[in-house]
Amino acid sequence: MQKINSDIFISILSIIPAEDWINYADITKKISMVSKKMREAISNNKLPIVIKINRKWYNRNTNEQIKIINNLKKMSTWCFIYKLDLSHCRIRTENLISFIEHCDKVVYLNLSGNHIGQTLSKNLEIILTRCQKLKHLNLSHNYIEGYYFKKDIESPIVKNITYALQFLDLSYNFIGHSVSNNLIPMLSNCSLLECIDLSYNNIGQTILKKISILFIQYPKLCCLNLNFNFIGDSGIECLTSVLGQYKTLTHLHLRNNYIEKVGFDSIIRVLKQNRDLKLSHIDLIDNNIGDNGEQLLADVLKKN
Repeated sequence: MQKINSDIFISILSIIPAEDWINYADITKKISMVSKKMREAISNNKLPIVIKINRKWYNRNTNEQIKIINNLKKMSTWCFIYKLDLSHCRIRTENLISFIEHCDKVVYLNLSGNHIGQTLSKNLEIILTRCQKLKHLNLSHNYIEGYYFKKDIESPIVKNITYALQFLDLSYNFIGHSVSNNLIPMLSNCSLLECIDLSYNNIGQTILKKISILFIQYPKLCCLNLNFNFIGDSGIECLTSVLGQYKTLTHLHLRNNYIEKVGFDSIIRVLKQNRDLKLSHIDLIDNNIGDNGEQLLADVLKKN
């Protein structure tokens, strides 16, 4: 077994057997704290493990980040990383891409709070292509498509490929601030998505119209979160125009979207006309749907 540098765990909060996420022992010091038997067991059986990087990592300079990345690469030779949590680490995109080459079996990847929206546009396809088993991807709080997004960056979209993603979190970004040439094609390759979170993006009517049509292609989509997007009645009418084709959707979140009577009536009309829909929950909290709106919605959903 290849010897692993002892400082590999200095910035790692925990190493967790993937089959037991609750009962695990935190390892916060050096690799010497991991018993030889445990390392051998992981190496011999290729057990999936979970890694969470300490948030203090963002204080480290580029050379220190590279050193940790190299240690993680060595670690990938005697185990495979099932779940990788790099949230709020301010990881540099070039370091992330370098490491991703050694994480082809990762299933869960959390990149939340890294502010990498500026460079993520041209590298997201690389991540999705190399991590072909990736099912859960968290990209929230990354300034994607916002003030830091460079429109001159072009991403080579790989056509005729379907990514394994089942859950995609794009919440708390700035998708609504610009219409990317990359976002829609990328989402087109994620037709296996079951849940997508686009809350807090100021999406508005223009982008909502595009993605509403796109999501029809998702045969397994069951949860769509559009909370806090200033959609309004006009945006809701765009959504309801295709909502009848969302045959697998069970949960639709539309909280705080300036929806009033016109938009609400549009939702009710679609639900009554499409009794075969599986929708069981529609969140319309903090919208102006009238005093009896909540009860009316509950009654219609109950009959479906």
